[in-house]
Formats: sequence, C-alpha cells, structure tokens
Amino acid sequence: MATSVTEGFLRHAGLTAKQLEQPETIVAPRSDYEGAGLVAWYRIEGSKATVLWSDPDRMSDLTDLADASSAIERVDFEKIAAGRGAELLGRSRMRTLHEPAGPFPAVEPPPGYGHEQLTATATEDMIRIHAFVDRCDPADVEKADLDDLDDEFDDDEIHVLTVPGDAGEPDEIVAYASAARWDWDPELGDLGVLVAAEHRRRGLGRWVVAATSNGLRSKGRTPLYRHDLDNERSAALAQSLGFVPMVELSVWQLSQHWGKRF
Repeated sequence: MATSVTEGFLRHAGLTAKQLEQPETIVAPRSDYEGAGLVAWYRIEGSKATVLWSDPDRMSDLTDLADASSAIERVDFEKIAAGRGAELLGRSRMRTLHEPAGPFPAVEPPPGYGHEQLTATATEDMIRIHAFVDRCDPADVEKADLDDLDDEFDDDEIHVLTVPGDAGEPDEIVAYASAARWDWDPELGDLGVLVAAEHRRRGLGRWVVAATSNGLRSKGRTPLYRHDLDNERSAALAQSLGFVPMVELSVWQLSQHWGKRF
C-alpha cells in the first residue's frame, strides 16, 4: 500500500501503515469535518482496517463502534448510521493510475472536434470555461467540482474539445477535463471532467481525461480519479483507461440524537 493516497491518508489521519494492516475499526478525527457533524466510513484498497473519520467534536458518539479486532464493513456501518438517524451524503471511490505509467498513445481528436490546452491564468480561457459551465446542468457542474470557478480555482492542467463557434467567436468548448493539486498530496492531480449533454456518448470524456492524464504524467504527477460509487458510466471510463480502485468511502451527516437507538 505504499502509494501517495495511503501516505497522504496516514499523514492526515495521524495513523501508521501498521495500523492499516490489522483488522480493526479506527475512529480518527478529521480537522476539515470540525463543527460539521460528519463521519466518513473509509477503506483503502488492500487495507484490513476501516477508519471512521469523524468531526472531532462527535468522536465520542462513535466510541462504541471502535473495535481493535474487527473492521466494520460499509453495509454494516450504513445500517447502524441509518438506524441512528444519520443522513447519507454520498458514496464514492477514488482511483489512481499506477505503473506502468507510460503515456496513453497520442491520438487525433475525434472527428469534428478540436483540442486545446487552456490555462487558469489566462482571462480569455477562463471566460470560455465560464461560458461552457453556464450552459451545463448545475448538478453536473457540481459533480465535476466546477462550481467554484470564482473561488480559488487553481487547476493547472486543463484540456478541452471544441466545435467551431459563430463567426468571429472563439471555438465553443463541449468537453472539459482538468486536474488540481490534491490537498493531501500535491503530486496527485485530482481530475474533474464535464461533457455537454448534447455531446455525450461519443467518447469525449474519455479523450479529455486521457489528455489531461498525459499532461500530469509528463510532469511526474499521478492522476487521481474520483466518482460516485453507483456512477457506472464514470467507473467504466476510469477502468477503460487503467485507473484502479484505491479508496472507497461513505459520508454521513450525524444526527443530534445519534446516541439513541430507534
């Protein structure tokens, strides 16, 4: 498990690699959950341990689940959480691109589309990205982590596919992928992908993710791909490019009456 995901996880959780090798349930504080009443069931691929990553103020609510001899499975934790009035916020999976980490074969853009690499520091590029995002469904924008374009947007590898714009106008973005430095480990590039609804099911998302991943790997960084656990299309895209599961998590909002049984 000597990966950046594991190393970053250990640093943030204050755990050791040896702990993850034991079949146990660990309750650990997570600073960015403080005051939010959140807990995440968290399992690294290949780990025998489960970590319940908690709002530091609510750790006492989880002490009865800590177990030095048993790692609670996700379905079992979710039954307990639901039974205690908690609300499921989401299930997701992280995937990374492992060695051999050679680049994807260079291929021409799909017929009818142009390829561009944009930068977050170019005003003209950001105007075009904003225009693209504004045309997309807000729910899709949020899933792609593009709802914060005006809030410290710092993605440093951006690739798009375009179609010709109106006369005198720049080409119109229809597929987008970018990577930001992951806050746990700057060597990981956290990927986001968004394709305009009318251009889906044409392989455009896969193409821009591959282009962005190639850009990351040319800089010696590792692509990180996250998706909802039940998003089969997103999972299939990642699998087709060789991304392998690294982390599975389930995030819950704790209720005020968590300690009561129903």
